[in-house]
Amino acid sequence: MSDSASVTTMVERAGLGWYTLPSRVDPTRSDLVEELLAQPLGRHSEELQLLLSRLRSDRELPRFVVQRLGAGHLLLEAPRRRGELPRPIAAAATPEDAERHAFRLRWKLATGQPAPGPDVPCMSPLPTDDSPRSVLGYLSAGAARPGDRVTLHVSAPGSVEVELVRLRSRRPSEAIRVDGVAPGSCPASPQRIVPGAHGRVPLGDGSVAWPLTLQLNFCPVGSSDHRQVLVSLGDPWHGDGLALHLEPQRRLAATVASRGAHSTVEMGGSGLAPWAWQTAIATVDDAGLTLRLLGEAEHREVSTAGVAPWKESPRELVIGATGVGQPADAREHFNGRLEQVALTSGSLSVEQIRCLARPGGRSPGADLESRLLGWWDFSLDVDSWAITDRGSQRHHGAWHNLAQRGVCGSLWDGTTEDWRQAPEQFAAVHLHSDSLEDPGWPVTCALTVPEVPSGFYAFRVSHRGEVIDVPLLVMPAQHQSTPVLLLAPTATYSAYANSRFWWEDPIQEAVSDRLVEIGEADRLLMERTELGLSHYDQHADGTDVCHVSDRRPSVFQRADNVHDEGYCSDLDLVEWLEGNGYAWGLTTDRELDMDPSALERCDVVITGTHPEYVSGTEFDALGSWIQRGGRMLYLGGNGFQTRVSFDRHRPWITENRRVEHWGGHWPTMAAEQRLASDGDPGGYLSRTGRSTLSLLGVESVTMGFDESRPYRRLRDADPRTAFVFEGVDDAVIGEHGRIGGAVVGQEWDNAAGGALPADHHVLARSEGHSIVPALFGASRSPYHCDMTIYFDRSGGAVFAVGTMAWCAALSDTDDDDVSRITRNVLDRFLDPRGWQSTSRA
Repeated sequence: MSDSASVTTMVERAGLGWYTLPSRVDPTRSDLVEELLAQPLGRHSEELQLLLSRLRSDRELPRFVVQRLGAGHLLLEAPRRRGELPRPIAAAATPEDAERHAFRLRWKLATGQPAPGPDVPCMSPLPTDDSPRSVLGYLSAGAARPGDRVTLHVSAPGSVEVELVRLRSRRPSEAIRVDGVAPGSCPASPQRIVPGAHGRVPLGDGSVAWPLTLQLNFCPVGSSDHRQVLVSLGDPWHGDGLALHLEPQRRLAATVASRGAHSTVEMGGSGLAPWAWQTAIATVDDAGLTLRLLGEAEHREVSTAGVAPWKESPRELVIGATGVGQPADAREHFNGRLEQVALTSGSLSVEQIRCLARPGGRSPGADLESRLLGWWDFSLDVDSWAITDRGSQRHHGAWHNLAQRGVCGSLWDGTTEDWRQAPEQFAAVHLHSDSLEDPGWPVTCALTVPEVPSGFYAFRVSHRGEVIDVPLLVMPAQHQSTPVLLLAPTATYSAYANSRFWWEDPIQEAVSDRLVEIGEADRLLMERTELGLSHYDQHADGTDVCHVSDRRPSVFQRADNVHDEGYCSDLDLVEWLEGNGYAWGLTTDRELDMDPSALERCDVVITGTHPEYVSGTEFDALGSWIQRGGRMLYLGGNGFQTRVSFDRHRPWITENRRVEHWGGHWPTMAAEQRLASDGDPGGYLSRTGRSTLSLLGVESVTMGFDESRPYRRLRDADPRTAFVFEGVDDAVIGEHGRIGGAVVGQEWDNAAGGALPADHHVLARSEGHSIVPALFGASRSPYHCDMTIYFDRSGGAVFAVGTMAWCAALSDTDDDDVSRITRNVLDRFLDPRGWQSTSRA
């Protein structure tokens, strides 16, 4: 049985700490076993909830997930390592039986004794998931306007049928084919995805002849059973070239190849320590190959006999990998940090090596300057993807696959966290072997977006019965006005895209108080580790994901995603707008970041259900617009919390430094809060002086995916807010909904956290939540949800429901209370008449 030290203390990581998980499972508590077996799903007693949390958080016990297959439910043991497949355990007729079976297995492993009570009947034989998973696709741009050209990139084992459809609900079968865009057959073939950040520098023709020296500073992170190439001049394993690399257990080596002959030299002794900066130097000349390691307190050297000079000098330098040509040709990627790559003719003294190894240093002098073939200083152009050559040759290059800039380098001394103030201290680049920007697939088909109404569209791609939708958001034509503007939270879509935390992080089962259900998309991600990560995952080296890209297949941004939130929940709002006949268009957070004037061409803005991640420009634009009379319905939860940036050079990339949420413990973590794209702090918007309470009237408080709760209206409301509840007689609101059976669920907000806008009113409040939020999801107390409204003196206003589950209740009936309230507020906000302010300002 595992001891208390092996239990993940999720309460300390995310919760209020009101409860303590038991240090061991008491085998005499048959009463708790009986309670679980009698009611495996639904609210549990506090003692049972604590026991379940103990079992779910113990990393020595199996982690289970459940998948709905046909009429049954397949219980699976989640993979412990990325790249492994889930292991089928049992097939149950109902999700309750799957829950019972998982509990009994964990109980026996934790106590050494079978759980009392009858065994759970299992179906036989085990159902299998035979659904095809051979078709993937992505777009050159996920949002466009009429007249824009969009390209579709597909991987499939043969020709595919493609059509453009308009999505009007979360039910794919209700999509409408776009008139005037004929479906067609397009040739396709299986395509590779090769992740791994690296840099490429073209060197021209014939200018790199030996004798020469190649050097760089490096800081290994994590470990690997495979070779990791630090820098490669050409490709010495497939032609002429020279490379510095790490062998397994972080042993430094160098390899040179010429005219078919290879020579490798490896540094003896123990492997290099992680998170320790070193300088590696390889010199090749007629005498042989010499490898040197220069650290703070040591200088080690080893040599081997040489080979004849290469017949044709390499024409490309690859940083952090090897493999010349295209980004997809790279291999043997390095996990860790690099800085100060230099290439010189002849050999160097220790003093000259140290001169070139210092980021932001002074000119090396005329003699050494004349010998420079390239000197790439990563303290330059931190806010770009450029690799800048300080030498006279000007061999500039570029980073690929989301190299992370603005991270601490060898000179970081802890005196600053702003790379703009001391770029020499942040001169490193962090490279990850599993990051992916753009697979670079060929174009399957291209489309000039026709004159269609703004909305949610998709390229529907079919191959032999397998169908996928590749989403496209169509915005109104340039400068076109629309009464209602839906602000699609694409940064949040991107943040969660291809998330593996559903089965990798035990907190997901804990906050749901039930097994996590996975679907076809999750199984695909388990099989295809190369599809890239989300902001909620960790890289292979244990560090967190700061960049994500939209130019890759996103398996969760689909209407039928089993994880009931985000994109598919926003389609519930689309269905309601369409069904109620509102004239509406959409814009995206990216578009608003680039052009805030889009707000001037609408009367009312409606947010999506989970606009968690926003840019500073977007936040400021909405605040200013409201103060000029703009009106907004915030129909989501956990919104406008964390600042991201949209890359101005490659707009499909989002950067997000979730400082407050980082689970890693690398030495420089706290110092790397600033975004490389602009140097401003990431993390909570409050770090930049932006108050979510001031903008919305509520701010995020907690999460609890186990159940949803209704609101109760508050008495003595201001008469000016009476329009909100016209036609709604009940005191309790939202006792229905597809998510958890009510409207306050998943993640929600309240107005109890600080200074509020003037003329602010709390209209309704949730009550009776379980202990799940206090255990794992509450960032502050109290953790109820508030429905609010505030009126700006300019005539602007913001109505906030503060819950991610609201829109899932909009279409339950033709005229339910949730729909009525939403319609009341939207109609009143569209009315050009204002309201008398009682502002205290």
